[in-house]
Amino acid sequence: MQPDPSMSAELAGADTIFFVGYGARIGVRFVDSDLGAQLAARPSPGTRLAAPGKVDRTLSVFHSSDRYWIYGDAEMKCQPERLVDLLDAFDTHLRATFAEFSRRKLFIHAGVVGLYGKAIIFPGKSLAGKTTLVAELVKAGATYFSDEYAVLDDQGRAHPFAKPLSLRPSRTERQRETPVEALGGVAARKAMPVGLVVLTRYSHGADWAPQTLSTAEGALAIMANTIAARRWPSLAVSVIGAVADRARFIRSDRGEARGLIGKIVAAMQGTEERADLAR
Repeated sequence: MQPDPSMSAELAGADTIFFVGYGARIGVRFVDSDLGAQLAARPSPGTRLAAPGKVDRTLSVFHSSDRYWIYGDAEMKCQPERLVDLLDAFDTHLRATFAEFSRRKLFIHAGVVGLYGKAIIFPGKSLAGKTTLVAELVKAGATYFSDEYAVLDDQGRAHPFAKPLSLRPSRTERQRETPVEALGGVAARKAMPVGLVVLTRYSHGADWAPQTLSTAEGALAIMANTIAARRWPSLAVSVIGAVADRARFIRSDRGEARGLIGKIVAAMQGTEERADLAR
């Protein structure tokens, strides 16, 4: 039987730490002080430890005799058996919680890099190949923003969310957290306007044949990957509208990421040429 953190003896006398960022506050409950210290040392990008206060959600982290548990409010999120797996899962769930409750920025499931002073975003859910594509572009000289979320403001700009890249040696192996510096890359330090949105997914043997989408089609595609579209609809409409006003949208299936880098760069150069003509 799964423990209920609102009633469980495991959380009797629990302590709570608080993280704030993006207009949200998340509480994290724990009993073991050593574990609490490790959790406190793992804020998500753009967040920090804060004083107690009203929270948007509470994550409860504790362990039984043979496993750890993470709950979001009263919902069990996962039950890893090893500490290393718990810490990785905690990082993931803390980032996801901020993505859901952010009031100041809109979080999109997407990889993001910077090129020629503009951001390129690759919307897509897990296993869509975002990280592989981002990693290859970073190796080729693009600035790293994120391999997980595009963090967008109401001016249509992408903000850095530079967690380590979650690289998979293969589609069946577990992720390995890899600092961007290990790829010879550099993390972004300031926001950039979104210039190009690439809707793509890996398909074995696929040829790159990009189609330009209308503003409405592109906006709908971003909305489909937006974390909190239902929670903060006005924010979602405002931010996506600002991106759609500035960016070019293209869509195509793709083969291996390494063979696509020059074509992505060319697409971005084309966007820049059109912007020059518009001026």
